[in-house]
Amino acid sequence: MPAAKPWVPLTCKHCAKVFDVQPWAAKGRKKFCSKACFFAGRELKGLFTKGHPDLVPPEKRRHSDETRKKLSEFQRQNYRYGPEHPNWRGGLRSERKTAMAQYPYRDWRNAVFARDNWTCQLCSIRGGYLEADHIKPWCAFPDLRYDIDNGRTVCRPCHVKLDTHGPKALRFKES
Repeated sequence: MPAAKPWVPLTCKHCAKVFDVQPWAAKGRKKFCSKACFFAGRELKGLFTKGHPDLVPPEKRRHSDETRKKLSEFQRQNYRYGPEHPNWRGGLRSERKTAMAQYPYRDWRNAVFARDNWTCQLCSIRGGYLEADHIKPWCAFPDLRYDIDNGRTVCRPCHVKLDTHGPKALRFKES
């Protein structure tokens, strides 16, 4: 077994304490004897980090109230939405997809699930992958879209078999 290389003495840049390190760590990597000295040394240099808010003086932690108001007003005035937004790609989402991401639909869906006790109304399985189904389809009856009585909880396999699922629902629109 080869002999271990001797430890190399170094001097801490913060507290001037002499400490020993292995030779591979002595080549410019190790400068402080402990984490406390490392962070204290950074504080003295004025290098504040997000990960260590206790090292940052209170006056440097946040924007002032005046600056926060100015930022808020600027963002509200210059908020670009829809076609004015630089990432706009021509309105690729359908009206239904857009509506399903908003609160009225989510509230309707949660109310239907709660009313049915998170149980499929066709096969009586509780839990699993549940979906809220419109009894009278979304596309054909816009006035009943958020009516809780027009909804039922169904599991995914049962929902696929229904006449109100996917393109099959368009038959209701034509008649």
